[in-house]
Amino acid sequence: MIDCRVLLQGDILTLETGWIRRQYRWNNGRLISLRIEDVVRGHGWGLAGEAPDLAWIGDGAGTTGLLQVTEQAATSTTPGHVRAEVLTSRGDLEIKRLFRLYPNCPAIACDIYLRGTVPATRAPGLVALALGPGAAMERLALPGVHWRARAVEFFDVTDHNNTLVREEQLLLYRAEHAFSGNLLFLDEVLEDRGLFILKESPAAHAHLAYPGCDFVVKIGEVSAVGLGVGPGDVSPGAWTRAYGVVTGVTGSGELGRLEAVRAYQEQIRSHAPGRDEMVLMNTWGDRGQ
Repeated sequence: MIDCRVLLQGDILTLETGWIRRQYRWNNGRLISLRIEDVVRGHGWGLAGEAPDLAWIGDGAGTTGLLQVTEQAATSTTPGHVRAEVLTSRGDLEIKRLFRLYPNCPAIACDIYLRGTVPATRAPGLVALALGPGAAMERLALPGVHWRARAVEFFDVTDHNNTLVREEQLLLYRAEHAFSGNLLFLDEVLEDRGLFILKESPAAHAHLAYPGCDFVVKIGEVSAVGLGVGPGDVSPGAWTRAYGVVTGVTGSGELGRLEAVRAYQEQIRSHAPGRDEMVLMNTWGDRGQ
């Protein structure tokens, strides 16, 4: 049995890997983050959000959410893990959040799927930048005011770019600030501990339906935005996978941050030295140009 825990008790959903524990208000499947804990280091953060973490797109009445938990056996490329599927709908649009829990991993991943019809009156919520509650794919109402945010943005197309990694950081303030990037570190300055949010999507220039940024931060709220789908990408006949998001806890200092991200990366693909330890060189540039 895989040593991860998924428990829905009353209106509280708990997800735990043995390292990180997340608690949500169930809210009929419209999950609202309540708490994130670093079980290994013995501390956590109470979250004061009142809006659902994920954008709610579509009109009409919502249905009662459904929770399905399955164990995924290990394959030649993927370690065994637990999947917690949260399914709900809003009008003619179904939304599925598929949480992936890996044993003793400091992060929990969430894949997002959409199926149905997006009403034209609400379509901009999918593709345009809106800093309110209609845009987020992850939302954390962080406690306190002493937080530093650092966004890491990656680039490819080396025929045109020579700087492949760029960072930007600032101390959270009352005014909103938008970042572009795939990775956001959130450091609690006075305690030397923190969180990270990894957006599993292409770089900004290749991002589909790009809203203009990837993260929006201010004191009391941090959001990851940009699902990567437009209204025309969603249909009633099949699930459309949007971009995903991974949220985790980090230790102190630069090493603690990098170790946390690396620990998650090592879980999503099994490493076999004879198969995976190789270097690929393309003398004609990248992306077939």
